[in-house]
Amino acid sequence: MNVDLNDEQKIVVTDTELLYDVMMEILSRENHYEKGHEHVWTVCLSPENKILNIELVSLGSITEATIKPMQIYRVALQKGAVKIIMVHNHCFENLQPSKGDIDVTDRMIQVGRIVDVEFCEHLIINDYGFYSFRDTGLLAELEKSTKWIP
Repeated sequence: MNVDLNDEQKIVVTDTELLYDVMMEILSRENHYEKGHEHVWTVCLSPENKILNIELVSLGSITEATIKPMQIYRVALQKGAVKIIMVHNHCFENLQPSKGDIDVTDRMIQVGRIVDVEFCEHLIINDYGFYSFRDTGLLAELEKSTKWIP
């Protein structure tokens, strides 16, 4: 599902707080039933970090959403994006990434290298705030991983 953005939402992403605000507005559009489930979105960026597209790529259960690299990178490649951000929500107060969140981020970094689209952030959001893989240093740590190198 592609998310329609108005001109004010096609912003240059300068920090995670700004992106969090845009994504919370999008999450607030979901109906009540779907809001209680994990969603995974891709945010496609231009070289200048301008949002080109935001797309919902997975709708899961209350505790997890299954995601594959093809779902994450398909739209980015079609839109000519050079950078991508993955965003997903946690339905409960805890924003800490799960082992699965960390593992999928590690894998997406490696796939991004293969398809030449920089995986530049994984943001976990909910009504209480956000967790940024980049801001906490976890993304930099995962960029050193060799677990998913083919």
